[in-house]
Order: sequence, then structure tokens, then C-alpha cells
Amino acid sequence: MIRVGKQRASKRKLPAESKSGSKKQRIGLGLKFIEGNAEELPFESNSFEHYTVGFGIRNVTDRKKALSECLRVLKPNGKMVCLDMSHFSLPILKPFYNFHVDHIVPRIGNLLNKNFNLPYTYLIESARLFYTQTEFVQALQEVGFRNCGFINVGFGACAIHYATK
Repeated sequence: MIRVGKQRASKRKLPAESKSGSKKQRIGLGLKFIEGNAEELPFESNSFEHYTVGFGIRNVTDRKKALSECLRVLKPNGKMVCLDMSHFSLPILKPFYNFHVDHIVPRIGNLLNKNFNLPYTYLIESARLFYTQTEFVQALQEVGFRNCGFINVGFGACAIHYATK
């Protein structure tokens, strides 16, 4: 992911800097590419005005610890936005949605990965085990965020959650 990010930054001529082992590799000034653990962020407290994550919180071992770390690194009044898979909210279409994610998505995933033996169901399982939209809001509030809410995307197949420190 970092390699792709560096390539995209370079292609778009975005100011960026990355660390490669102990040697700094300069693409410009600005963006820094840092590999880290969401549960133990390698940043000082109150460092960032914004924290964004896409399809990531669902995959960490200790979600509340990751959310606490997000809160810790945000400056006062800092904003957090998270896009992730969620729980489909339109009952009349739910059987069609379930069929799609149970049968179509794994086949497309296997085709895209050119590996028909790859079990691509982890995405669906992790989404089903992930917080509901309201449970995620509650988790954000429990770690100390305020002004928490969400916007459903695709009738809740995904949701954008937001909060303020």
C-alpha cells in the first residue's frame, strides 16, 4: 500500500517524503509515508487536525484501542472520518443484497485475484461481524469522541462515520 501511495503521489507530482529503512527517500516535501499499527500509532498526542481511515478499523484486533489511539493523536476539536463496510438497512432489498455478497462478490474477488481457490469471503464475514452503524457511534462515544454520527452509503452497505475530539 505504501509503494502504491508513493507511486500515486509521484505520478500526481504531490509533495511527498518517505522513509525507506534508515535512508530518507525524497519525492518532495510534504506527505510522509509511515508504516504503523493503528493500535499503537507512532505519533505524539495532539498531532493532527484530521484522521481518516477507509476500510481499516474493521480489520484491527482491538477496535476500541485503535479508536482511542485516533482520539489521542487528534488535536482538540480534531475531526475523524471513517469509511467502512456496514449493515445494509433496506429490508425489502436485503435478500438481494445478501445473495450478491454471498455469491457474486466472492466470485468477482477470485476473478480479480486470478486465484479461483482463494476464499474471498473474509470481506463479507468481517463486515457482518463489524459494528452496526449505531454500535460504531457508541464505540466512538465510549472512547471520548463527541458529535458522533454516520451517513449510510448504498443503503448501509457502507457507512461514513464522523466524530470530533
